[in-house]
Amino acid sequence: MEKDTAEIAHEIKNAKSPEALLQDPENSLPPMTLAEYLTQLLDERKMTRSQMARAASIKDTYCCHLVDGRKKSTSRPKLLAIAVGLSLSEKETQRLLYYGGHPPLYPRADWDKIILYALQHHLSVIDTNIMLIKLNLQPYLE
Repeated sequence: MEKDTAEIAHEIKNAKSPEALLQDPENSLPPMTLAEYLTQLLDERKMTRSQMARAASIKDTYCCHLVDGRKKSTSRPKLLAIAVGLSLSEKETQRLLYYGGHPPLYPRADWDKIILYALQHHLSVIDTNIMLIKLNLQPYLE
């Protein structure tokens, strides 16, 4: 069973050495590229790249390049549009950000709060963007 972040934090606090922390494979995410993780998510949801692009309101060719690995990274807002579009869980979204090389969603940041709300309430990308604008926050799609 996979450990949650609180359990891992407790193990870090009580570790006898840094080497001991790295010996437990459950303490870290598997090595994977952003393209590999996106492919895994699409396979799990039985979706195509085109369906992901439509759900995220992102150009089809752009999504294809991300999934194919021709585009190695993208902006945090675009990754979050993909997360909302695919209705990812918070955990899956945090992993998507990790593999994309971006910081995790932080519940104390207003913008991040709205994205977390959208994920938890299964809002669409367009509805989330409208909500961000109404709240005088930067939209992720302009």
